[in-house]
Amino acid sequence: MKITSSFALVVSAMVLVLGSLSLVTNSLEDYPAPALYILFLALTGLAVSIRLSRKGIKPAIIILAGLALVSAIILKLLPVYIQGFNINGLIHRSMISALLLIGIGVPSACCALYYFLGATPRASDISRYPLLAFPVVLILAAFAIIIFKIIIAGDPQLNWSLLITAYKNQSWYAEVWQNGWPDLYPKQPCRLDCAMRYWARSC
Repeated sequence: MKITSSFALVVSAMVLVLGSLSLVTNSLEDYPAPALYILFLALTGLAVSIRLSRKGIKPAIIILAGLALVSAIILKLLPVYIQGFNINGLIHRSMISALLLIGIGVPSACCALYYFLGATPRASDISRYPLLAFPVVLILAAFAIIIFKIIIAGDPQLNWSLLITAYKNQSWYAEVWQNGWPDLYPKQPCRLDCAMRYWARSC
């Protein structure tokens, strides 16, 4: 049972990773259905192993295996773009794939982890960690991506030295005559300074 549970755990983790990536990109649509087929086989093998070693049947694993198979079939039948349901727009299939992959992957990982650790009371407690940790990790990753996008879009030349170098105000004021009256303009060692000096000479 150790081999089948470890295989089911690895496949469940891969399904979760694929589901998370499907939330941010639609270029992975060739993989969700095969991944769910593999998860179906992994969970079926785990259920058979439990039956042979413990002489019992675990309905939760059988239900998850059935859901994985049905979800794989649904994804194969769905078109790439979905419309209707009183939605003013198109829904890409990757959103449905992400929901199915994450919705089935999390409980599958919990069940596989439980039997991988020996199906003990301690394993029962640890097997709930994916259910608690995955949403937190997903939210933190989403915030990291958003912050990264904001920084890159805001300043493409942002680098580490810009963050750790102290700011120095190197501007000063220069007297500029405008229409016969003096005025003060801040001068900076940049293109604005050159433009102001050119404009002052032309007045």
